Amino acid sequence: MSYFSFTVLLFLLLHSGHTQVIVTQKPSWSQMFRGETITLTCEVQGGEGVQWEYQWRTPQSETSWRNNKDWTITASISGEYSCKSRSRDDSYSSTNWSEALRLSVSGELFIVTQKPSWSQIFRGETITLTCEVQGGEGVQWEYQWRTPQSQTSWRNNKDWTITASISGEYSCKSRSRDDSYSSANWSEALRLSVSEPEPVLRVSPRWLSPGSSVTLSCEVEHESAGWSFYWYKAVPDLSHKSVSQGGIYSCRGFRGEPLDVTFSLLIFIFYSYLLKTVSNKVIVTQKPSWSQMFRGETITLTCEVQGGEGVQWEYQWRTPQSERSWRNNKDWTFTASISGEYSCKSRSRDDLYSSTNWSEALRLPFSGMTFIIGQIKHIFSRSGETLTCSVNPSSSGWSYFFYRGEKHDEQLTVQNTDPHLNKEIRVSQNGVYVCRGRRGEPVYYTELSDSVTIDGEFLYWLLK
Repeated sequence: MSYFSFTVLLFLLLHSGHTQVIVTQKPSWSQMFRGETITLTCEVQGGEGVQWEYQWRTPQSETSWRNNKDWTITASISGEYSCKSRSRDDSYSSTNWSEALRLSVSGELFIVTQKPSWSQIFRGETITLTCEVQGGEGVQWEYQWRTPQSQTSWRNNKDWTITASISGEYSCKSRSRDDSYSSANWSEALRLSVSEPEPVLRVSPRWLSPGSSVTLSCEVEHESAGWSFYWYKAVPDLSHKSVSQGGIYSCRGFRGEPLDVTFSLLIFIFYSYLLKTVSNKVIVTQKPSWSQMFRGETITLTCEVQGGEGVQWEYQWRTPQSERSWRNNKDWTFTASISGEYSCKSRSRDDLYSSTNWSEALRLPFSGMTFIIGQIKHIFSRSGETLTCSVNPSSSGWSYFFYRGEKHDEQLTVQNTDPHLNKEIRVSQNGVYVCRGRRGEPVYYTELSDSVTIDGEFLYWLLK
């Protein structure tokens, strides 16, 4: 008989019932922000004289054992943090886990501020944006900016000075310079409204006679703050003119610091004279002469001077929004956009101190449109169907085009060759049909209408 000897090694993990550990926090803020630095300390009570090592438990994992009782982290996750310890000479015994310390970590409260704080910014002005981190004291931050066009590289300065050029939303985020692998969410966006400075010319009264006084007003359209205005006067040679006195007055507007002409915006040059009204009458005509125009169409207005043959005229237009500068061409072509009254006046190119009265206003109604192909969107028919293309609101001058197929790539031929009477088409094939219209010179095309589906197979199945 053989005898075998078995040796069993039994390792007992001994938990000390008298040694307690507690977790302390520095700084001891009750609310932490993501990205802030915090130090947790694992204190062993009653463990004097023992060389300890420490382990941490986080909301996500447990760390490996380490010799330092202090653990410095970048705040990122809310939850419970606890620790335990063991003697470096006895790796088979440890304390219990400490009572958990709860950390409340919220996203960095980034705020974008603007200086100067004008609600309306003009293209070319200098503006400084600042990325403020709330609750991030003591951390060395670096910053990144997101613009309507791109994202900047990381930079150390929280202030970002730019030349205003593009309207849109600007936001920032930051990260600790000691931890380039962590960053917070983007801040709430600051919306910048950037536009061209638009002049508003005002003189009261509008027409003058020798000896009368005039009030000039220098203004910027779109109400905005911070402007300073400067006036200048030049006296031209009027010896060959039909008026006895007059002056050219200009106004310049500045804002910002410092008030320097290099950084200012030229708002407008305003001319005020002792003006003489000429008796020629002007009228405004429209081409094409449609009573209903749609936004996006091209229209030409003409300023006709009656009885002004042999004179070289220049023309000025008044729109629902503003008065335009003088121009030599009596025709003005533009894209329809704003409904309202349009009028013009003219003056001789050789006599800038006299002009006609404003013409009687031509009222232009511009609206959006809808193209419709039939009233029913799904038609079951085996004998064919007549589709009608129409524009809403109703208007004249349209030619119509019909297309078949899911990609609208098959143009159909209508039987009526008159381009203005071809709004109907007879179809017998299954498929998806759309239409659109065109009119004018240059040609204006509408969007495609909603589709109509012709389905004969389904009806055939029902009748079987």
